[in-house]
Amino acid sequence: MVTETKHMSLSKLLNSFNQIIIPDVQRDYVMGSGDEKLIKLLTAMAESNEKKEDFNFSCLVGYEDKDNNLYIYDGQQRLATLVCLCSYLNNDTEIQNLLKKFSFTKREVANDWLSNPTKIKENIAVDFTTYSLAQLIKEFSTQQIRINYSTYKLSDKITFKFLFEKMFFDMVLVNEISDAEQFFLDINDGLDLKSYEIYKAELYHHADKVLGKEDFKKFALKMENEWLKLFLKYRNCECRWVNGSHQNIVIHTEEEMLCFYLKYCFRMMWIEEKNNDKDYKESNVSWLTETHFERIETITDAIVEKLNTTDINSQLTCISYSIQQIGQHWNIIDTNYIKMLDLFLKNLYKTDETDKDVVIWCYISNLGVTIQEDKLCEYLRFVKKLLNNNRVEKKSAKMIFNNWGVEAKTIQYARYYVKGIPKYYLNESYDKECDKDFLNSIIVMNSIYFSGEFYIEQYIHKLNDNFLKEILKKEKNKQDSEQRDIIIKYESLPFINGLVDNFVEYKSEKCCLRKWATENCLEKLQKISMENYQYKSVLRYIYKNKLSIENCKIENVNIYWDKYTGNCDNAEGTLLVHTWCDLFTNAKGIIYHEGIDEPYNYLGLLPEGWINHQNYIIQPDDNIHTNVEYPKAAFAAGQLKFIFNLGNFYSNFSWISKSEGVKYNINGKLEDNLPQYLRQYNSENWVVKNLEGDKYIYFSDKEYINKILSWKYKQFKRNQGEDITQYLKDKQGWMTLVNMNKTHFFIKIKEV
Repeated sequence: MVTETKHMSLSKLLNSFNQIIIPDVQRDYVMGSGDEKLIKLLTAMAESNEKKEDFNFSCLVGYEDKDNNLYIYDGQQRLATLVCLCSYLNNDTEIQNLLKKFSFTKREVANDWLSNPTKIKENIAVDFTTYSLAQLIKEFSTQQIRINYSTYKLSDKITFKFLFEKMFFDMVLVNEISDAEQFFLDINDGLDLKSYEIYKAELYHHADKVLGKEDFKKFALKMENEWLKLFLKYRNCECRWVNGSHQNIVIHTEEEMLCFYLKYCFRMMWIEEKNNDKDYKESNVSWLTETHFERIETITDAIVEKLNTTDINSQLTCISYSIQQIGQHWNIIDTNYIKMLDLFLKNLYKTDETDKDVVIWCYISNLGVTIQEDKLCEYLRFVKKLLNNNRVEKKSAKMIFNNWGVEAKTIQYARYYVKGIPKYYLNESYDKECDKDFLNSIIVMNSIYFSGEFYIEQYIHKLNDNFLKEILKKEKNKQDSEQRDIIIKYESLPFINGLVDNFVEYKSEKCCLRKWATENCLEKLQKISMENYQYKSVLRYIYKNKLSIENCKIENVNIYWDKYTGNCDNAEGTLLVHTWCDLFTNAKGIIYHEGIDEPYNYLGLLPEGWINHQNYIIQPDDNIHTNVEYPKAAFAAGQLKFIFNLGNFYSNFSWISKSEGVKYNINGKLEDNLPQYLRQYNSENWVVKNLEGDKYIYFSDKEYINKILSWKYKQFKRNQGEDITQYLKDKQGWMTLVNMNKTHFFIKIKEV
């Protein structure tokens, strides 16, 4: 294959051949696009020039035809860099004509720029080659380097004479070679191959065998031009401190990101055909057929067109949070798939996450097919509904302190999250198990979807996953239901996201809304605001709609809170539903009652907490706080505070009675004086007078306890046929004595 090798400078190379040609089958010129490798190369050239040393620029591999024209097979990146810099620095017309011997095939703008470097401007680049030429000149003319402890501009330390006469190639002349061998040489480019470069070379070799010469050339040129240009903006970079300044360093190049994308697509195609990814090996391309190459071309061309013609700056809402990033479900009504695609492409190197991205595959795999956009969105809504059924329960929550030393505390908690949502859609990272069998079943299902039509019966027949089959059967019942339109409206509520089993029931394989889930109920739900603190509004909804709260208890939950040290404490207990998502995805189901669930109907009046195993509602003590600047919290760190006893209403109150003489019996302890809370209401000895006659009178200085007492007293009087609302309003702020169920209470009227 090799005919001879010569040691040649650029000057000698240009004088030895009539034309030096870069064939159109080669990829774009990319070396000048600017990264750490380019700066290192230019710096090494400047140091050699300073030392007046020759510079070895590795080898060129080329073929010389009968007309003394040289076709470059390997080394175009280095050669084009050298020609561009010489043209930029040269002032001699004769040498400029000599430099014109170098040319790209079918890249006329790039050739024109090399002939007249004053035309080189980044904002008028037409392809990746011209963009890279503009970047090269920009770096060369502005970049500063350090030599011998002094700082210089690159362009001041690299001369035309050095570039033209002192930089040498080992010129290797070979016989004419095939396109496939050319691509392998082009990828290698005289360097050690990386894994993605080996993958790309093997893909090219296999594509050449499968597609034939012309179709392979078309496929390869698309990869090297339009597709690489797309992935240029999705390169993965990190900001690092280099040579005294922060610089963006490329971690994953556009070629590597393209290979990540190709592996993702081919893996999905494998699963569609094999029903799982058990034997899939991403390095193996031998199974790919002409159909696979045609499909990847259709998909990628459609992505390029979509991203080039659509604004991607709109807000991403593909994930619905039930409360502050906790409890994730796919938002089934969101149609912002372009923004999702943009985020997916930015994270291609996170292969463990992209492998889970079933929604994106169902989107892009149908992009290039003739489907109306609304039909595709309807199908993707269906896919997200299915994924939302693939969920697990959380068993932990956080108690969040709003202010220092106050009682306003809330629990951040959502009961369910969906398995398999990629982390890059979330604001926080969660280590979640992923049900790959379920995800694979969705991918297999996607292979049945064609031209905007899908039939659930086909899916049920095709799939092996029994869990998914049961979900699909229910979906079929909903589709056939006479109340289908209302059910769809329920499904579309942002905190329900398709999970409507608590709203519907199945009778003889027919689906209908439950008794309480009327259209009027839907109107109320549509007005619900998705505020962060939903606890009390959820409880109010339960009471108003006469739903059982027993099935809305979440047991054995670990509640965490931060101590003043920054460390976490936790305690186990039971929670009531805290968010709309918790309520409507309740695995036990919501039960309708004719009567109100009496034992718990005042819970909406209580501060938020959890229920421990002794049936107390508890919180961390008021003085435990997240702020580490307050060391006075140290004495209280780790303590718990009892808020309310659900099992014994009376135990939430203190009690007082009048003993012999002047003593007061307060909670069984003799005291000389009234407690401060009652003392302020003892005008004209009112409290003392009411204690006469061996009465045990209950009282509480806690506002929320008094509100519950007031509420119970009003209910008690109403049950006796009395409405005391106006009476209580007239005496607002007063303390009075009430008798309820033969038990006496001091009650603060203001709380009513």
